[in-house]
Amino acid sequence: MRLKVATVVAFTGVLVAQISAANAAVIYSNLGTPDSTTSVAIGYNSSVNTNVKYAQGFTTGTGVYLLNSVDLALGVTGFGNGSPLLQIFSDNSGKPGTDLAATFTNPTFGAQAVYNLNLATPFSLSATTSYWIVLSDTTSASQTKFNWYYSDAFTQPTAQNGSGLTYLAGARSMNGGTTWATNDAFALTAITLNATTVPEPSTYALAAIASSIMVVVGRRRKSTIA
Repeated sequence: MRLKVATVVAFTGVLVAQISAANAAVIYSNLGTPDSTTSVAIGYNSSVNTNVKYAQGFTTGTGVYLLNSVDLALGVTGFGNGSPLLQIFSDNSGKPGTDLAATFTNPTFGAQAVYNLNLATPFSLSATTSYWIVLSDTTSASQTKFNWYYSDAFTQPTAQNGSGLTYLAGARSMNGGTTWATNDAFALTAITLNATTVPEPSTYALAAIASSIMVVVGRRRKSTIA
């Protein structure tokens, strides 16, 4: 009986560990240390290009994740502070498609630094699906802009912690998102995705079964002692 109880306890412990592992972790990144000189300008670049946007696309693996926040290497220029607007878009044939209405909470913005932009409500990233992280400036019409700095390693972001995410493309729009041009150099901008693993339903089901077995075993032990 002791062996059975120990086995059930161990099995339940493994399942609980899997469920508890659903903590926020980096799933995709090239962040490193932001390069101090190389960047792309977001917002008002000229009287012709008044609303420049940059984007990075990625494709998820077989796992399901809840995206909690995004880290970006940003900083203001001499044109004013600007105001970052981060959005999640669907994919449209290898370019940003439509806004998926994810709402990010902006940090206090200013000098060059790594900024964490939190999602008010975690966004569910479906398995084997392509998405775009799109960055723009909400005050671009007032001739302000800011920089999105490159990673010091000058590399594309890659999967972290076994997430299976893969790089899709980098893209830029010079007209507020009406048209997009893709270019791998755009994906050298520094980014990190922080997300929570969503355990498969079967994991919860097995945990419930194991817990039920422990209850039954416990009751039998009490009956034997009595």
